[in-house]
Parts: sequence; structure tokens; C-alpha cells
Amino acid sequence: MKTSQVCDEKSMPISGHLTELRRRILIVTAILVLGTGVSLAFARSILHWLQVPLLKVLTERSSFIALNPIEGWLVYFKVSLVSSLFITSPAWLYQLWAFVAPAIERHRRRQLVGTVILSSFLFIGGGLTCYFLILPYGFGYLASILEHTDIVLMPQIRLYLSFMLRIMIAFGLIFQVPLLTVLLARWNIVSPKTLRRGRKYIIVFSFIAAAIITPPDVVTQIILALPLILLFELSLFIANLLTRKNC
Repeated sequence: MKTSQVCDEKSMPISGHLTELRRRILIVTAILVLGTGVSLAFARSILHWLQVPLLKVLTERSSFIALNPIEGWLVYFKVSLVSSLFITSPAWLYQLWAFVAPAIERHRRRQLVGTVILSSFLFIGGGLTCYFLILPYGFGYLASILEHTDIVLMPQIRLYLSFMLRIMIAFGLIFQVPLLTVLLARWNIVSPKTLRRGRKYIIVFSFIAAAIITPPDVVTQIILALPLILLFELSLFIANLLTRKNC
């Protein structure tokens, strides 16, 4: 019975996979909508929390600005949506990994819950690392450029949050690299040797991804690319340890 069930899963037609994908997407959408609705009640507090990294380096003459009345509503909605993305990450990451699970051998599917927990921890941890460690130094450097000049920094709140939320999500995704790399090595899909050979491509990809995600600013691109490269090296080291242990 179990053998036939596995065969049915492996022989599922493409239409079945598409139906399953659509079902998962609808569930994820519902989760994010619910999370956004809850986050809207705390949007003001979340918005202030997100402003803090730049507020700490602004001068007394500087302040955030909005160029039109509706911008405030759009800011609250965007903040709530991204907050939902982080808060509900265990739920939607479970849907993601559950969709991938049928392609994995049965005894490895038992690791699904642990994988989801670790993946959620890394996603949230990446965003918090960006907020507490990366952005304060980045904003401090950018603000210092305007010191002793007649230029007053007046950041537009919508553009600031777009950058802020985009880079926090990027770090959350970047922190998935060690988990993904280790899983690929542990499942013998990609060997550590193959990963080492692709190191130069990872470095190039890191800077290309950073250039796409961040504004046309070299410093910000480096700030985003370096953690990706370091996390890849860390995951490669862990994959080597696991491979030797299995041998």
C-alpha cells in the first residue's frame, strides 16, 4: 500500500502539480491577508519602529515627509503587509516546504516540521540582523556624507520604507542560503565539491542580486552582497562536515 502511494505521488501528472500549487498559493494568500488585517491594528507602532534606524542619524532640521495625503494610507498598508510576511512566516513556509515534500524521499519528509521551524527562524533572524546590525551602520555612513554641507536630508517616507522593507526581506531570503545548501548536500542533490566549483558564480550572482534589490549605490550593494557570500561559505563548511560524518 505504501509503495503504491509513493508511486502515485511520483507519477502525478503535471496538471495535478499545478492544482496543488494553486491550492497552496490560495492558502498562502489567505494567511497573508489575515496577517495583514491583524498588523493594521499595530501599523502606527510598527511604522515608528521601522523609522528608528534613520531617525537616530537625522539632524534636528531633518524629518520624514509625505508628498500627498494618500501616501500615509499606502505606507500603513505596505508596513502591515510586510509585517504579515514575517509574522506568518512559519505558516507560509510550511506551505512552501509541503509543496516540495512529495518530491523528497518519504523518510526525509519527517524532517518537514524541523525544516519549517529553522527556515522561519532564519527568515525572521535575517530581517532582524539587517535592522539591528546592517542598517544602522549603512544609514550612519550615508548621513555622514552630508555633514558640514548645506544639504538637509528630508527622506520621503514612502521611498524610505520601500527600501527598508525590501532590504529586510532580502536578508530574510539570504539567510535561507545555509539551510538550502545543507539540505541539497545532505540529500545528495549537489555535492560540496560541486558547490566549491561554483563559488565564483555565487560571488558574481551575489553582486548582481544586490544591484537589483538595492538602489544604484555601491556601498549598499556591498552591504547586501557580502553577507550572502559569507553565508554561502558557512553553508559550504557545514555541508562538508555533514558529508564527512555520513561517510
